[in-house]
Amino acid sequence: FVKYSSLAMYGIISLLFVFVYFKYGKSPKSSYFSKYNREFIDDYNVEIIDYLMNKKITPNAMSASIMNLIYKKNISVTELESKGKKKDYEFTLENTKNINESEKILIEFLFDKVSKRIDSSEKKVFSTIELKKYADGTKTCDTFISSYTKWKNNILNISKKENFYEKSSVPSFIGVFITFIVGLIFIMALNYGVDFIPTYLLLFLVIVFLIYCLLVDKKTSKGSLHYD
Repeated sequence: FVKYSSLAMYGIISLLFVFVYFKYGKSPKSSYFSKYNREFIDDYNVEIIDYLMNKKITPNAMSASIMNLIYKKNISVTELESKGKKKDYEFTLENTKNINESEKILIEFLFDKVSKRIDSSEKKVFSTIELKKYADGTKTCDTFISSYTKWKNNILNISKKENFYEKSSVPSFIGVFITFIVGLIFIMALNYGVDFIPTYLLLFLVIVFLIYCLLVDKKTSKGSLHYD
């Protein structure tokens, strides 16, 4: 039973790989075939592009948000004198007009927690040097992670509402169920001393399959179009 069921599971897992890919992993083709787009795709935050491209929020999103605040003239920036190759900058909060919720969280974090400095014109300022020290400091590291996580989760919640990716728990269920079945076969092989190499190799295959099922994602028609 162990030998035949092990061999059968190779075929079953192979078929399920194909099924999960086409049903839950292959994104629909979009109608966009131009070389470039002249206009902004839609009126959503620049940070959301990071989620669209990677299905997660990376440090690039914070850089994009700061650059967008500079573009909107909420923040001004000046380059600091530096001896090394890496450049450092100082940012000044000019105003908080027309900022969204995530930008408000970011501004409070950078200008009220990372730096509480006020320049000669009574404006709040912070520098990249202060940001690096704040992130690496033993006393402030936890606060940095907490504040960054709060901002990141806010962006994630907004991004998910854009419906770029399909939501389904079916692939995870399939992966866990097949792993459970293979686990039973593996336990039987050990209990009855079945010396059959394919049974033991099956364990590695099902782990790969489980990881794929847990990580697989599929864009919606909107997600594919905006991604392209």
